[in-house]
This record gives sequence, structure tokens and C-alpha cells, in this order.
Amino acid sequence: MLKKYIVIFIILCSLEFYNLTFIPESITKLLGFLGAVIIIVLLILNIIYGERISIKLNFKYEISLLLLAVFISMFMAKIFHGQSIPTTLLVQRSMYYLLFYFLLAYLKIDKYDLMRIIVYFAIAYFLIYLIQYSIYPSRIFRGRASLDRGTVRIFLQGYIYLLSAFFIGLFQFYNFNKLKYGAICGMVAIIFVLQGTRQSMATAGLLTIISIIFSKQAKSKFLYMFLIVISVIPIFILFQDIFMNLLEVTQHEQSKSTDNVRIRSATFFLTTFMPDKLAYFFGNGASSANEEYGQLMEMYAELYGFYRSDVGIIGTYVTYGAIFAIAELGIYFKVLRKRLPENISFIKYVFFFNLLTILTGSDPFGGMDGIIGYSILLYLIDISLAEEKKASYNI
Repeated sequence: MLKKYIVIFIILCSLEFYNLTFIPESITKLLGFLGAVIIIVLLILNIIYGERISIKLNFKYEISLLLLAVFISMFMAKIFHGQSIPTTLLVQRSMYYLLFYFLLAYLKIDKYDLMRIIVYFAIAYFLIYLIQYSIYPSRIFRGRASLDRGTVRIFLQGYIYLLSAFFIGLFQFYNFNKLKYGAICGMVAIIFVLQGTRQSMATAGLLTIISIIFSKQAKSKFLYMFLIVISVIPIFILFQDIFMNLLEVTQHEQSKSTDNVRIRSATFFLTTFMPDKLAYFFGNGASSANEEYGQLMEMYAELYGFYRSDVGIIGTYVTYGAIFAIAELGIYFKVLRKRLPENISFIKYVFFFNLLTILTGSDPFGGMDGIIGYSILLYLIDISLAEEKKASYNI
């Protein structure tokens, strides 16, 4: 039980307690740092005093390469941008959460407990979102929120749990006829609409249809398709204004496709921003807002709207280099190629979703909340494959 609470606390630290406004910002930042410290300390203690890892870690090399890339990029921040190594060590603290993947193997949390934790954090996301939506422009959290596209667009940390819960609910609903999980899917679908993110809605819809078509458990594929169509109608009626605004935005962007800020941002970071050919291999390192390097990044954001976090894996590539990007893509393709047990097959769709949106939005491997969420999913794969292998030996 204690280990489960440790995991929950680390997740809260990675979310910086959702940056709730009644918690001072200095405290939330400290909690984010504390989470990394707890992971490192517990990992060291388990390596020295704990039992050996009893399962195969299928992604240990890729995670190790990610950490190696982060280490090398520190020196690039010093060479290219004059940022001291101690400063970079501190500012890249979110990347130390990658060690959580190894810690989970020592903690040996039950996989169903982890899946329940994912769903609980998705529900928390949903409730905080609705509260913030209803009282806007008053704020209960520090983060991005704006009135746009006919809705209040709110972007909380912990999106990975929302996305994972959607596919957990979907698979539990039509594979195992657990009706309460259909409500979870509906809950997440409402957030997709309220955020006004076209790509999320379109990708989630596409993968829902694909998952039903390829499901081996769904007895009546036509019935589930019909239920999806029926459920979309009231959502469209309820949020008709949002859908109409999204249509207008799409038509406007199509008429000015050459002026897409993400395309200009990606082009800038891959060309003009790069200080040397070496940066294409090893990156530029994480930037500190208190240093000239970080102030330069803020200037690009304010003057031109260029954010590394808006161009997906390109942003993390520019920061941590080719080793990082290759290792991350390696994780995606390894997950998608593996044959997973039916009860965790939803994980493939989470990774597929992010692969389809990998050039837009923030890269989940670039922030501590995403890293923790994906570490849990990778560990679920490890433990499930180990259990399957053990069961095959016992036959």
C-alpha cells in the first residue's frame, strides 16, 4: 500500500500539483524538484538494498539513451549558449523523471492498481477542467487558458492520463462489456471538444473506429459503430457553437496555409536557430529563464510565437539532439510492433495517437508529467509480457 501512495505522490509532484493557485508557485516548483529527488533516492536504495529486478525491461536501452542525450546536451548549452553546467543540471530536472521507469520495476506495483491510478487522475483532470471552465476568467490554476474557438481552451498538466483513460475505457467497454467505462470515454470526449483541439478529436475518432474493427473480443462491431454514431449526435448538438467555430478556423487556415505558425516555428528552430552543425547531433540543451539563453527563447516566443513545445518531437530534438529523438521514436515503434496481451492492448493506441500528433503540441517525453505517464505504460507492457511468459511455462 505504501508503494502505491509513493507512486501517487510522485505523479502529483510531476504535475506540480496541477499548479493550483492556492499553492504558492515556489512550492509547486519545489515539489516538481522533490519528485525527481525521491525517484533518485529510492532507486539508489533499491539498487543497493532491494531485490533484483525479476522481469525483463524491454525499454531499458531506449530510456538509457534518452538520459545519455540529456547528459551530453548540458555541454552543448555551455558551448553554444554560455549557460553553466550546474544551471543546466538544475533546469533539466524534469528529465530525471525518466529514472521512474526503472524504479517501477523495483516497486512492483500491481498493474491493475496502476490502471486504476490512471483513471483516477483522468477523473481529477476532468473535474478540475470543468471547475476552471465554469468560473473562467477567474483562475484556480496557473497555466494556459484562453477564450478561443467558441470555448475556454484549458491545458492542464496530466493529459497523458486523460488520453490513456479514454482507451482504457474504450477497450473495457466493448471488449469486456463494462458499461461504466463507457462513461469514462464520454467524459474524456467532452474534454476533447471543450479544448477545441481538432487534431485530438479527429485522431481519437479515427483510432476508436480502427480499434473496434481490429478487436478480437467485440462481438458486434456494427452495434458498437452504431452506438458511437448515436453518442456523437448529442455531443454535437450540445457543443454546436464550438464545432462551428472550429469549422471557421479550419477554413481560415486553409486559405492561409503558408502562414501556419507551427510550420514557421519548426523551420526556424531547424535552420536559423541552430548555432552549429554539432547542435544537429547533440542539441542545444535545456534553457534557464534566468540566463541569456532562456531570455533569448522567451524573446522568440513573445515576438514571433515560436515555442519549442509547440512543434512536438522537433522541439525535444532541438533541445536534446538526434540521440534523444531516435531513442524516443525507437520506443514508439517497439511498442507498436509488439504483440500485447488483450488487457493492455489499449497502450498501442495511446502511442499510435501520439505518433500521429508527434509534430504538433508538446512532446510527452519532453516534460515530467508525460514522462511519468509513459513510464507507467511501458512498465505495464513489461509486467504483462513477463506474466504471459510465466503462464506459458506453467501450462
